[in-house]
Amino acid sequence: MEPSFELIFLLVYFCGRLFFFNIDNSSNNVRRNSVIRRLLFGLFIFFIVWNIFAAMIMWLVYMLAVIFDSYVVSSKRTRKLAFYVSHMFFAVFISQLAGGLINFEKIFLYNSFLFPLKWLGSHLHILQNIASSENFLEFLKIFTGFIFTIKEGTLITRLVLRNVSAVPKKKENSGSLDKQEYDRGKLIGILERGLIYFLIIFNQVAAIAIIIALKSLARFKELDDKNFAEYFLIGSLLSICVAVLPAVIVKIF
Repeated sequence: MEPSFELIFLLVYFCGRLFFFNIDNSSNNVRRNSVIRRLLFGLFIFFIVWNIFAAMIMWLVYMLAVIFDSYVVSSKRTRKLAFYVSHMFFAVFISQLAGGLINFEKIFLYNSFLFPLKWLGSHLHILQNIASSENFLEFLKIFTGFIFTIKEGTLITRLVLRNVSAVPKKKENSGSLDKQEYDRGKLIGILERGLIYFLIIFNQVAAIAIIIALKSLARFKELDDKNFAEYFLIGSLLSICVAVLPAVIVKIF
């Protein structure tokens, strides 16, 4: 069974954001460079989709989504969280719309860009076995969910923390951001979400309690600080939710 239009689109879109999108970079030059790199990365679609007509439509949809989140969402100084959520719905909706309205089976144009890949596949049996495997589609879904969890999970968590002003502050200067703690929290959150995501995928939900317990134990003394406690609890609970949601969606669909 071949991957759906929506699945390939979301996989490439999230990978492009993972490699080239940084929520903290809002200057015009950085944003323009990011857009160019993401659009070029989107050309990868032409090397994984057999139908070049479908690849062209997918790249156009990808281009619209990249421009929307780069020039509309990123330019907003206020209500960033609301615009971020709307952009995610936009990306999913536009891919579903394109994939549902067009019957790509009736309009099939062989993609000559895939000739090198086809040649490799004919000489490397391992590639044939992977592509024809019944578990290949499942692997793509799990991988897409994982990319969303580690990248978009970080963005969602930070947007919410900023929205409620629950960011770590320096003890000697309570008005300034403790960037070192913020960066450490980002790395811990990525590792935490990644582990929780795969524990749910492999039906080891009980082990999540161990991760939460270890994390709480390591930060137990710091919880006496009210500001840090709020940052820690909100960030941790939100990070868990962001890991659980995509894992559950992947298992259902």
